[in-house]
Amino acid sequence: MTEERRQVIYAIISITILSVLFLLAYRINILNNPISAAIIAVGFFSAVAILLISLYPDILNPDRKIGKIDDIIVIIAILTYTIVGISLINGYGTDDMEYIAEAIKNILSGINPYTVIYHPYNVSPTYLISGKIASNYIYPPLSFMIYLPFYTILSIFHLQLYYINIINILFQDILSIIIYSKGKTLKDPIATLPVIFGFITAGILAPSFAGVNSTIWAAFIALSYIYDDKKSGIFLALANSFNQISWIITPFLLIYKRKSNFLDILYSYIITLSIINLPFLLWNPTAFMNIFTLDSHTIEVAVTGFTIFNMTTLFSVEPWFFTFTLAVTSVVLMYIYIRFFDKLKETLWIYPMLILWFEWRTLTSYFLMWPELAFLSIFNISSNIKMNRREIHFNKSIKIEVLGVLGIFFISISAVGLVSHIQYVSQNPIEVIKIEVPSHITNATVHINKLFILVKNTKNETVNVTLVRVSIPNSLNMVWNFSNGTIPPDAVGKICAYTSNPKLYINASSFTVQVYSNYFIASYKVTLYNETNSTYIKYENTTTT
Repeated sequence: MTEERRQVIYAIISITILSVLFLLAYRINILNNPISAAIIAVGFFSAVAILLISLYPDILNPDRKIGKIDDIIVIIAILTYTIVGISLINGYGTDDMEYIAEAIKNILSGINPYTVIYHPYNVSPTYLISGKIASNYIYPPLSFMIYLPFYTILSIFHLQLYYINIINILFQDILSIIIYSKGKTLKDPIATLPVIFGFITAGILAPSFAGVNSTIWAAFIALSYIYDDKKSGIFLALANSFNQISWIITPFLLIYKRKSNFLDILYSYIITLSIINLPFLLWNPTAFMNIFTLDSHTIEVAVTGFTIFNMTTLFSVEPWFFTFTLAVTSVVLMYIYIRFFDKLKETLWIYPMLILWFEWRTLTSYFLMWPELAFLSIFNISSNIKMNRREIHFNKSIKIEVLGVLGIFFISISAVGLVSHIQYVSQNPIEVIKIEVPSHITNATVHINKLFILVKNTKNETVNVTLVRVSIPNSLNMVWNFSNGTIPPDAVGKICAYTSNPKLYINASSFTVQVYSNYFIASYKVTLYNETNSTYIKYENTTTT
């Protein structure tokens, strides 16, 4: 049965690799990227090889020592991911990575990277609700220090600096090896399965080769989980010194380690954290404090979470509601984890996902690492032959306690959410009453790069429009330029929104326009359709009240 399970896992790995390779080939322009396209095409044989091994493991090993075959499967998968990933690097991918390169340049010049104003030149910026772009460096020091050696090598050989993304790819490899090694040590038949996560992240727009560096802090967290001595504290500090997302797992991981050399772990954690961060804190305390942020000043970007309700104006709330729910959710989940630690010890990876669901911004990378890291616990649970269903049984009094805590939590969140919604609606000063598409539009296929937006100021004081966001089904973050953003009290202002960037043109028959006045949003949907050679325009105010 164990061998059969392994063969099924091999088949899943093969199918995942093949699917993602096809998806990547579809997304890139194969004529403009012939080398990348060729490497992806050759990667096809890796998937076929793994599928063949899943059918006939004895091809590689007549003695059917399937544990050795696991190693070969992992090597094939990792090499395929690495080679394909490197071939697909064609820029920084994100403003984070471009800012990291600039931060390294500044530190090498003796300039404090936290005091510099940044601006992306090769990637799309992160917009603030004020209409400006995110221009401060907000990540902990290791976020750029870890790339410094490779950045220096690239500089010496005059190579493109955006190849620092190779570090992200290598850490995905390291993370896969760490998790696989854990499963292999515990002789788990599904030990090879986590290698698919590198391909999964590539397939759903969170790839390491395109500027997403979550794999680095995740690898450090994995090592912190595995070790039970001072090294655990060191790796946890490295993760915390790289990215703020890792901060969320920190209290849960420290609770997890409380019965294994906890003081040594805590001591090494504090020392390492201080060594990395203290110099920059002392260099300029005010500037360094930028790393403590909840992203509530940026425009919402969401793949899931409560912010979907806010972003779509289905149920809009004040930004402070997200801060409140983050705090309350964290406290409740920590209480549950501590209170029922013996029964829920290995559930620590779930809590960051639940907490992040209430974040103002919920990017794909915020969530993808936790299921991969959870395999470490899955392997532990599977290897514990004493684990059985009775160990996770809750008696009646405990059930009442849990239901009581959760009941108070949901009632509190609901009540505060309702208050926040009422406050938001009553204070929202803007309403989009009409969208005018330029008259030269003759059919629904014409690319639109200019709109006239009639915005009503419902308050008795002047209102400033801070940002105009246009969304089509395959692009939700097209921020356009605009003019005449000041609207007098109780008046209607006509705003001309436009873009000269072809990538931001409207090329769909349906689109949504959102007008921001700081965190207040007015939303309006426009549907274009052609009938008997005439263009009709359907308008729909989608802002809820």
